[in-house]
Amino acid sequence: MKWIGAVVLVSAVVATACGSSGVSSGVDPNKSASEVTDDEAKKVCEAAQSYSESKITVDLGCRLAGVTTAAVANALSGGELSVEDLRAACDEGVELCKDEREDDGDDDSTCDSATARPAACDATVGEIETCLTAQVDAFAESLGSIPSCADLTAEDFAELGEAETPETPSECSSLPVACGLGGTGDGDGMGGAGGAGG
Repeated sequence: MKWIGAVVLVSAVVATACGSSGVSSGVDPNKSASEVTDDEAKKVCEAAQSYSESKITVDLGCRLAGVTTAAVANALSGGELSVEDLRAACDEGVELCKDEREDDGDDDSTCDSATARPAACDATVGEIETCLTAQVDAFAESLGSIPSCADLTAEDFAELGEAETPETPSECSSLPVACGLGGTGDGDGMGGAGGAGG
């Protein structure tokens, strides 16, 4: 996967907590994202992955897998599963998720193909890192609202189904579309320094 567009989601469920205050690669934050070297792009990617791992534990990441498993099981039963069966299906999904994470081990290949962004992405590294930090924070917050298996009921599925898709963080919305991070900017006049902090 090119550069870091999906690193946040890919790494979201493989985490072990290790505090950090944001995505900070050490790459010059004033440098254009389209001009970084492959090595620098990999550093930014790895910093994003590391920050994601610091914010989203395996338990939190796999909670989503558990609730999804229970929702599918409930749908296949025509919505007739008891609360006990729902929670058992949820537990099974969580355990399967954790087993898969253990089998994956420490896979460092996610960032191996990281490259610079297209020329039209004239945001700076600092702006990209700030955006990535905001994306991870928003995703972690959304996962925190998902009930645990022990508290899961059928009513939760309706609430989760009605939940609005998280908006693109304001830190990302003005980035050029070419950056691939949810921004809607046209790439003109972007710039400005400042990393996500470290």
